[in-house]
Amino acid sequence: MHRKLVPLTLATLLAVAPLTAQQLSITPFVGSIIPLKTMIIDTAGGTYYRATAHTTYGLRISRSMSSALSLQLQAGIGRGQFEAIGGTSVIELASSVYFADLRVRFRIVGSDATNLGIIGGAGWTQFSNGLFDTAHAEDSGTDLAGRVTGIVGLGVKAHLTGNASFTADLTDRIHEQSIDATSLGSGVIKPTQHDLAMSFGLNFPFGK
Repeated sequence: MHRKLVPLTLATLLAVAPLTAQQLSITPFVGSIIPLKTMIIDTAGGTYYRATAHTTYGLRISRSMSSALSLQLQAGIGRGQFEAIGGTSVIELASSVYFADLRVRFRIVGSDATNLGIIGGAGWTQFSNGLFDTAHAEDSGTDLAGRVTGIVGLGVKAHLTGNASFTADLTDRIHEQSIDATSLGSGVIKPTQHDLAMSFGLNFPFGK
């Protein structure tokens, strides 16, 4: 499903209104996704699985709908760590995250050049690591699945020089935990995931 999300949201972004260079901007960004909740807690076996902070890189395209409202499409990738702990055994694995989002940003205070805005939207979050890739190859019922994600937060835009602006976003990415496994027992706790996402970028308008 996540493979279909980027072209679908891009088509939505481009089809909303006629394009003009002045209404489009692009923002390369770097940041971090920090999962605040453990994915799985097995109270019977003393086992849990969790992702740690992932450094992210991405690209955002924004379409101005009015002086205060913009529609944004963003996608990115990240690298971090995944922990599997059972008793006294700790396994730490390299982990990846992929995401694609369609967001709305509404300016609540400030000017066109420098302002604070509210961010809301929906997207797709996919974690991946070798442990679950192998488990899925051996048993199709075990997977680290992608999840539909709700997004809420705040964003700052500050004019730098010329047409360039600095952007900083802080959002909560809310989704179900990612682990699907037929072997999980009844004593397993599956918290709703809240991933704190921070991103810092440089915004440039098209055609200027």
